[in-house]
Amino acid sequence: MTRHHWWTHSPSRALDTAVTRLRIGHTRLNSHLHKLGMTDDPHCPWCPTYLDTPEHLLLQCPRHHSHRTALLQSLYPLLLRRPTLADLLGGSPDPGLAFKILKHTRTFLQKSGQLHRI
Repeated sequence: MTRHHWWTHSPSRALDTAVTRLRIGHTRLNSHLHKLGMTDDPHCPWCPTYLDTPEHLLLQCPRHHSHRTALLQSLYPLLLRRPTLADLLGGSPDPGLAFKILKHTRTFLQKSGQLHRI
């Protein structure tokens, strides 16, 4: 009998994987690939003076400004005005709030088209 786990049949497994990778820092972003010797340049492909990190991707990169604006607007009703990387990745001590925030972060990741880089 084959045992099935919920995460192997999740319709959003790519998003679940991306959030986990962002949390633990093992991504396909240039800063991490550079540490592993897999790329020469640790910088963002669109911002050559900034390291390509999860924080830059989610909170700073101008390439994703419109998606970030939508993310921040969606977090406003949750009383989260200036989210940190930890906030966006489910770091709230309130599990209900963390789940709601993660839902919006996942939407950002989908709409920004950056899942393949994470």
